[in-house]
Amino acid sequence: MATLPPPAPAQSMQAILDAASGSATGTSSRVPSAPPVLPPQGTSAMRPSSIPPPMPDEADAEHFEALRSAGICADLTDGLLMVLQERVGSKDEDVRRLDLLEHYYDAGGDPATADRRAETDRMLLFRADNGASSRAIVSALAMTHPALNDTRLERLGGDDGPLVLRCGEHLSAIDDESPDVATVAVRSLVAAFNVLLDRCEDPRRLVPLRGDGKREIYVGLGIDAAISLCLADHLEEMTTNELVAIASW
Repeated sequence: MATLPPPAPAQSMQAILDAASGSATGTSSRVPSAPPVLPPQGTSAMRPSSIPPPMPDEADAEHFEALRSAGICADLTDGLLMVLQERVGSKDEDVRRLDLLEHYYDAGGDPATADRRAETDRMLLFRADNGASSRAIVSALAMTHPALNDTRLERLGGDDGPLVLRCGEHLSAIDDESPDVATVAVRSLVAAFNVLLDRCEDPRRLVPLRGDGKREIYVGLGIDAAISLCLADHLEEMTTNELVAIASW
């Protein structure tokens, strides 16, 4: 194996000054520059401390640009985003972004546009305080895919049997700690519904964007777009393995 030459001795400050005045001594005036400092392998470069983090408006623009690149919120232009930002005002980041999404999908009260946007993105928003039953949530899920609009929630083998989603001859078990049909977690129902989407060979699955503790929002994404958003912290906090599990990819 070839050996590397020994490192050059460190230059003293006087030697550097002498090199800078090389025209008087007949020596070169070029001082070797230090090699660039690279981040450790496997990490990303950090924002220099002299550069402030983006302001909320800028951060929102980056966030929604990422969503558009993933194939959702296609109508949310920069101009419309600015209008909605003025309407929503200054709030906690997750609350503000959910408010912006609610305004976007409400479409200013235009029902035709609102339905088109929600249907295109397979958007579902659930509020913790609206008292929606598990069966109502399943009905909302079923409306996102024409082949699964007969999906229903039921128990197998009587009152003590396991909870499942059924669509025709397809069954999907619900993994949830709650023994009561009325209190099954939304995410557990979504995960079970994604199994049915897999049975339909649909590449798009329902994945959670960031919530605010009171609202959960899900959109339909393919695996590449979903993982990209997950790695960039635009989805609800989870690892990529947890994302793949909830989406049944």
